[in-house]
Amino acid sequence: MLVILSLLFGSIATGYACKNIKMVKSFSGMVSLTVLLLLLTLGISVGMQDAIVGNLLNLGIIAFAIAASCVAGSVLLTYCISLIAERRRK
Repeated sequence: MLVILSLLFGSIATGYACKNIKMVKSFSGMVSLTVLLLLLTLGISVGMQDAIVGNLLNLGIIAFAIAASCVAGSVLLTYCISLIAERRRK
């Protein structure tokens, strides 16, 4: 994990240092293509695993429950913060 984080922060520092170089600015198209290819290979590898495909409905229900809980918590917290901000304005 330390190696991965070191590579991540090293890449960020390198990108920040090279942000004014014209050639580096042309990498955004290649990065988008690379991300799309990674998503394609991830989808293919997930589709090849029978255990995941067989439990797709259960995994989807769990994922939906987690997402709905996150949205509900965000809405509730936003509402509470807006009430506090309104009281402070008065």
